[in-house]
Amino acid sequence: MALGDLAARTVALAVAGAAVGGLLIGGLIGAAGNRQDADEGGTQQSSLRPSIPPFIVLSPTSTPRPDHPSPDLGNLVSVRDKDGEKVLRFDRVTVRGTEKTGYTIDNQTDRIRQRTLTDDVKVIGAEKLTRQPVGRTVPLSTLLDYLERSGSTDPLLVWLSYRDDGKVVEVREQNLP
Repeated sequence: MALGDLAARTVALAVAGAAVGGLLIGGLIGAAGNRQDADEGGTQQSSLRPSIPPFIVLSPTSTPRPDHPSPDLGNLVSVRDKDGEKVLRFDRVTVRGTEKTGYTIDNQTDRIRQRTLTDDVKVIGAEKLTRQPVGRTVPLSTLLDYLERSGSTDPLLVWLSYRDDGKVVEVREQNLP
């Protein structure tokens, strides 16, 4: 074997080794930078999720009826049909504390209220309904599907806003930090 052939093979082997090493390093960097976890439905979600915004405390702006402070905070536990209308089953809670000291959620009664939805109710989903930390508008069917699947075991903490007749015009999911 000639010295020239040996040198050419050495160079070729070195280039091939460098290429394989580069691919391995690139693959490792790519895997670490794009690490993803599969959710229950098989779609990919980033494991490097943005942090959940702080708990937002809304103050009632009007009270259309004595038992309907608007907005109203509580857990949605289920939905049912009554005379062709969707009726939410709602367990009211109270927020105590401050942003500085932290909030606690207090449920002083076991009373489940029933709240009828308007035909054009606006639903704003967050962590449980959209798997996103920031709320966004979702179809009513997303809320109804969640309540059918998980409402009794994992109630959805929401703010309800009512119109003057006491029907729900907005359902806004509250993230828990």
